[in-house]
Amino acid sequence: MCSVESLGKTAAGVRLRGDEELRLHHIGIAVNNLPEAVEVYRQILNIRKEQRLEVPSEKIRTSLLWLEEGMIELMEPQEDAGPVAHFLKSRGPGLHHIAVTVDDLDRALAELRSRGFEVVPPTVRIGVLRDRVAFIHPRSAKGVLVELCEHPRRAAKRRGLRLTGKGGPPSHYRSSPDSETETLTR
Repeated sequence: MCSVESLGKTAAGVRLRGDEELRLHHIGIAVNNLPEAVEVYRQILNIRKEQRLEVPSEKIRTSLLWLEEGMIELMEPQEDAGPVAHFLKSRGPGLHHIAVTVDDLDRALAELRSRGFEVVPPTVRIGVLRDRVAFIHPRSAKGVLVELCEHPRRAAKRRGLRLTGKGGPPSHYRSSPDSETETLTR
């Protein structure tokens, strides 16, 4: 396992090793009632920008509450099955995961695996915001699920690509007819 000293600190974030800089991406919170939770966090944090999404592959509805830096992801299960539903049954509402942004997900995973961290699932997948993500198992992180999110612009630059576009939902979302909610389609 690694120690805080082996991670190395920078003024802007934390480094794995070398030039891999980590920044907080979001905090995931499991909730039983999404509208109630959104209202509570709006009042506490004076949130003005929110994006609601349905993620059928994870069997959740989620609300992204955008902060000055990073966001809070509130997650409500749509069914009694799925990881968030299981989490709520076993632990109750609360902190589900923390997510950090990495420049190179493959390199970060190789580094963490080499230090004995357990990666779950074993393959990289596409996250809610179209970034490549992977998870470090809570057994390896003192009981907290850690999500690694590859920074899309830095990854594209590293691969010699250029991202274009001016915001809005990614192309794999579609809006629900009854609300401001969008649905992730994979």
